[in-house]
Amino acid sequence: MYINLKKGKKIFGIERNIFFTGITSFLTDTTTKMIYAIMPLFLMSIGASKTEVSLIEGIAESTASVLKALSGWWSDKIGKNKPFMVIGYGFTAILSPLFSIVTSPLQVLVIRFSERVGKGIRTAPRDSLVAGSSSDSEKGKSFGFHKAMDNSGAVLGPLITFIILSIFPGDYRKVFIFSILPGVLGLFTIIFFVKEAKKSKETLPKKITFKDFHVKYYIFLGIAFIFALGNSTDALLLVKANVFSNANNT
Repeated sequence: MYINLKKGKKIFGIERNIFFTGITSFLTDTTTKMIYAIMPLFLMSIGASKTEVSLIEGIAESTASVLKALSGWWSDKIGKNKPFMVIGYGFTAILSPLFSIVTSPLQVLVIRFSERVGKGIRTAPRDSLVAGSSSDSEKGKSFGFHKAMDNSGAVLGPLITFIILSIFPGDYRKVFIFSILPGVLGLFTIIFFVKEAKKSKETLPKKITFKDFHVKYYIFLGIAFIFALGNSTDALLLVKANVFSNANNT
């Protein structure tokens, strides 16, 4: 059971805590998608092969997936979410602009890996905070709003990248430099406007075992795992799209 925040004025019908968490996700996803939209092409421009592009993305995303489970367990254990969110969003805000100074695929791997560590740290605690900041009757609306803000950032990020590259053709490093703005704004939002959704000590888990989860949960994980095996990284799709684009222009 969560100890919900005191009811205050809502913003557009959304609890203030959830609203500002959504703003944070919107800004941070704008930053990450600005970078992700050009990362495969940038890697190839500094000498990476398609295999290296796939390897870097695979390591980065796998890292985030593993850490989500660990950070979620840890945040439940200590009954706090916001510290994990500040650290996680901080990783993205601070590390993303560093892509502008890299000169080798290995350096990209190190930064990309570290940035995805941040995503893994923040994701589960963030979802826990959203759940703890909304009433049972509004959880669907709360998560829906948050996902909508997240997806909006995913749309805006590539659009900003397109505009920047239209002004500075082929200058990928300019995109990395401009990406610092939404990332830092997102970090400031989480620090100054989002409050902790505290949990009662009685509900904090003492120990988590595999028996705590229903069999249907493991069935779902099995199905998701099978589909994930057949999924191709979007990075290679971006590389292929660029190949087709160049072929059509010649």
